[in-house]
Amino acid sequence: PAHRERERAPQRTMTMTPEQRRHGRRENGGATQRRHQVAADAVSELWAVVKEEARPLLRSLSRCDSAMAEYGRDLVCQGSQEEVRVDLSPPSSSSSSSSRTKNERRVSSLAQHLHRKLARARFGLGVWSTFVPWVGAMAASALSVAAACLALFPAFVCAELGFYVWLRRRRAALARVDGNRKSGSYTSSECLEHMTRVQRSLVALAPKTPGLAHDFVSDWFLGARPADLTRGDALQWMSQSLMFRDFEDLESEEERETVALVTDKLEVLLGHESLHGPRFAFREGGRRAGFLKSGFNICGDYKTQHYPMCVYAGISIFKGLCASMCKSLGLERRREQGLGYWVTRREADGGGQRPIVFFHGIGTGVSSYLVLLKAIL
Repeated sequence: PAHRERERAPQRTMTMTPEQRRHGRRENGGATQRRHQVAADAVSELWAVVKEEARPLLRSLSRCDSAMAEYGRDLVCQGSQEEVRVDLSPPSSSSSSSSRTKNERRVSSLAQHLHRKLARARFGLGVWSTFVPWVGAMAASALSVAAACLALFPAFVCAELGFYVWLRRRRAALARVDGNRKSGSYTSSECLEHMTRVQRSLVALAPKTPGLAHDFVSDWFLGARPADLTRGDALQWMSQSLMFRDFEDLESEEERETVALVTDKLEVLLGHESLHGPRFAFREGGRRAGFLKSGFNICGDYKTQHYPMCVYAGISIFKGLCASMCKSLGLERRREQGLGYWVTRREADGGGQRPIVFFHGIGTGVSSYLVLLKAIL
């Protein structure tokens, strides 16, 4: 048969030259690039359509939410004065008039009840929308540091040892202001320099805070008027602040002379025209006012505890993620004269004044209170 003849016939094989193979690969690569470009163009067009359609929808939802909030605020302010006309019977009857008033109040109360429900739901949704990413940021920072430690374990061990040695020396240096100083007190030049810096800060802040100079002195003496303070009170103030002991307990004559010298200088510094005026002077006499002692000796030894480098790395990552979340809440990071803080331009509902909320910067700082900050905003 014919098909057997074809089978017995020698079959031809085509061999491609290297040039032909390179040409075929170029054609296949060009076709793949064209397909990728078509897919990318399709995704870009789809994203443009979604943005074009979603933007008006988001603006509409925002206006609706604002209008609902304003309506609810009016209901809360007006209370039962909100007028909702429900005419059920002729107004000639006194009983029908009283029933109409009850219906109006009932409808108004129902609207207020619905608004309170909606407000609680919006508040809960807003808090949860911050709480979930906040917990996720905490978990992501911990997992990322753990994964990096496991992946780079030999290098991590060496880095951890070096970090421990460096931080141990650092903690030892910070434990004392001056390691060569055997007593926990300052020299006269250090005391004068310190009080001069305090006076400069008070003068710089006086235009913005007129009562700061009065409060600065008064708060140290439990609310006493600065004009009523005696020289004995001032000596006790400087002795506790700079020598960390009562003036009567100072051991050396040098320390007493230093405190007396600083007290005289303090009287001159507080007599600045922007603070208490040139006529300011301490009264003669011994101690009269109660005094608020310093919380700790800034020149003394401290008990410190070492934490691994991975803890600091995890906290840094967590704070970075929370900083992005703060920006999403409408907060702006600022820094002035070494002080970092977050600010928002929202104003209080009543008087148009800007409220200030203080969160400490120790440890994770405001990151620990992000959910609370969302609830306040």
